[in-house]
Amino acid sequence: ISSIVISSLGQGMFHDLLTWLIMLACVYAIKIKPTFNVKVLALISFLFIALIIQLTKSDYRSKLASGATGDLDTFEETYRSSNKNKSIFSFEKLAENNTRINQGFILTNVMYRIPRIMPYSEGVEMKQVVQSAVLPRLLYKDKLKAGDRKFFTKYSGINLTSSTSMGLGSLSDGYLNYGVFGGCVFMFCLGFLFSLGLIKLHQYSKNYPVLLLFAPLVYYYPIRPDCELQTSLGHFIKSLFLIWVIFTIFKKTFYKKYEKA
Repeated sequence: ISSIVISSLGQGMFHDLLTWLIMLACVYAIKIKPTFNVKVLALISFLFIALIIQLTKSDYRSKLASGATGDLDTFEETYRSSNKNKSIFSFEKLAENNTRINQGFILTNVMYRIPRIMPYSEGVEMKQVVQSAVLPRLLYKDKLKAGDRKFFTKYSGINLTSSTSMGLGSLSDGYLNYGVFGGCVFMFCLGFLFSLGLIKLHQYSKNYPVLLLFAPLVYYYPIRPDCELQTSLGHFIKSLFLIWVIFTIFKKTFYKKYEKA
């Protein structure tokens, strides 16, 4: 967590920090079993922290670009300067950042564009996404890049600057390929795939208890709605394969015979 805090402040990218805080909170929730009131308080606190980061990070990145040191002092200074006259939580400031924190904004643009301006992809785009997720670039030269702007603009109609990166997201991929009903079926299948992976990790953890500690690494990208499907799906498949290799090589080290109580 400390290394993630340092890297987040140094780069002005806070996705990793927020994601791992959520996962850490889940671990503690399972361990200490907090009351409902504590859960609500924790949720409100997290949303408040996430909102402050979202409203401040643009100015913070500008300071980093100008040569400022990426640390808590710089972030606090940025927050204070951004919150002069208590303006950081104004309606205008919140509305300005809505497009970045609302994945529905991207989906709305995709649904407006398809099929009004472009026809449904009918699985062509999905084939490209799956190939990019599974195959290495050596075997698939047209493999999509993470944050591919041309690919994003083609289906959303949103033009991005060279310093901005957005992903269509799984919902948009499902819709632009198969329409509303087909997109719902696709999302069910995708959720079933992720659920199956978690079920298998839980089953095998009976004889390999440490295996559950790898679950956050597997689902780090799949749980992020802002992530491109080829990235989240590719991470899911490749991380499971890597874990299989590790536990195959070090089977005797991790194995523990399960005994029924």
